[in-house]
Amino acid sequence: MKRFFLLWTCISIFSSYTVLAQYDDLIQKTESPYFFIKNEGSAVEQFPLLSTQVRVEVVGPIADVLVEQTYRNNGSVPIEATYVFPASTRAAVYDLEMIIGERRIKAEIKEKEEARLKYEEAKQEGKRASLLEQERPNVFQMNVANIMPGDLIKVVLRYNEFIIPEKQQYAFVFPTVVGPRYVSSRNPGVHESFAANPYLSNGQDVPYSFDIQIALSPGVPITTINSPSHQIDINFENLNKASARLSAQEKKGGNRDFILQYTLSGDGISSGTILYEHGDENFFLTTIEPPKLKPETQILPREYLFVVDVSGSMYGFPIETTKQLMKDLISKLRSNDLFNLILFAGDNTILSPVSLPANEQYLQLAFEAIDHLQGSGSTEIIPALKRIFSIPKINKDLSRSIVVVTDGYVSVEPEVFEMISEHIGDGNVFAFGIGGGVNRFLIEGIAHAGRGEAFVVTKPEMASEAASKFRNYVEHPIMTNITYRFSGFDAYDVIPAAIPDLMAERPLYIFGKYRGKANGSLVLNGRQAGKDFEERID
Repeated sequence: MKRFFLLWTCISIFSSYTVLAQYDDLIQKTESPYFFIKNEGSAVEQFPLLSTQVRVEVVGPIADVLVEQTYRNNGSVPIEATYVFPASTRAAVYDLEMIIGERRIKAEIKEKEEARLKYEEAKQEGKRASLLEQERPNVFQMNVANIMPGDLIKVVLRYNEFIIPEKQQYAFVFPTVVGPRYVSSRNPGVHESFAANPYLSNGQDVPYSFDIQIALSPGVPITTINSPSHQIDINFENLNKASARLSAQEKKGGNRDFILQYTLSGDGISSGTILYEHGDENFFLTTIEPPKLKPETQILPREYLFVVDVSGSMYGFPIETTKQLMKDLISKLRSNDLFNLILFAGDNTILSPVSLPANEQYLQLAFEAIDHLQGSGSTEIIPALKRIFSIPKINKDLSRSIVVVTDGYVSVEPEVFEMISEHIGDGNVFAFGIGGGVNRFLIEGIAHAGRGEAFVVTKPEMASEAASKFRNYVEHPIMTNITYRFSGFDAYDVIPAAIPDLMAERPLYIFGKYRGKANGSLVLNGRQAGKDFEERID
């Protein structure tokens, strides 16, 4: 548990590194994971994998994963090898070590060049050393030098993963199979030998044992648990806690990725708080889980404010893609939705001083404005945001979504983020990055500051899919005007300071620290189905 809260304070980024060693006969290899031997000469044998054990503790939305794998060096000379292991695409690796006999070797996670230099120095001195690198998304590799004949090698990996629900279903995936990787000729920085690394066909028998155990504590009642990939044994400690492990007949189940699915949604909004005491600091994590999807009559009224960049940098492909995207977004609005549209370059124009109903008449006005988009002038995004935030909210029950569409070619990112943060209570802010060279820092920063999501469209054919994902994300608002306060609970360093709307596809989390005893409660207020909502979470 002590590592759970690292995800809230840091992001581990691993730089890719080109593997210079040549591996022969790799396509024919079929087992995974693998140690690759980097010594010259073909007489050196590979390591057999003896076992893989995985222990997972899920607390709230965060999974803390411990992976232990054991190998034996059956070779006859000291070797250097590369250990390749598949990890989650959202993994933040925080600890990796190798145990070789009586020696423990820690892999220091450093900048690429510094780590490589230290590794080469240790190798030349005859020391056992290891180097952690990431060559591909979800496939990490670690180099280790001077492994002696007969050594039994245990690899211990620890990482965190943030679990994001999709269609109200959570899924934890532990990948066990490294499949073949395609290397584009336009990506010369990636060595083709890595793309040809040994891989295990899904479902093929494996010579090693595999075991995984999961402790699940989401903080709210668990509705269902299942695994579509393996047979598992499930045990419920109480409504909020359960555990799962592989059934006995799955001892050789490492021939396919392990998937655990679970749902938390009940008939009403579920909430709960997890407490953790660590040294001089006490942490809490409150989860607010949306209910199962309700009939349309119980969905909150919605308002969409579109802020569209029509500056010179958007000329050509970006503006044409924007037209397609905007038509797709606006045409799918419901008749009881409200919307507005502001176009900005050096100046800005707005469709209406107040938001309009999404009827045929006003949608046609929007389509005409979109059809005339050209792309010219400078990019004055700050005045456009000020104007959109000044639009009055005519109904306090409205779930307002602000959608910024731009390539992001501005130099006022801090000012944009600050303005959005100051208006977080005015709506959920989403960002669409359009173009082949999007300023992702701005796009992702807008979404982060606005407690929304970022979508990037680099090709015209991606516009429809991006629009569909956005609609699925926002079309079922559950509660708006959300605030929270603490009663008898001495909380501090709490994030987020302001809460966005609760969506059917987006649970909410409040994280922070507290002093003294865990007495009192968090009081949650909002508007749901036209009524005031209040809940005390102890």
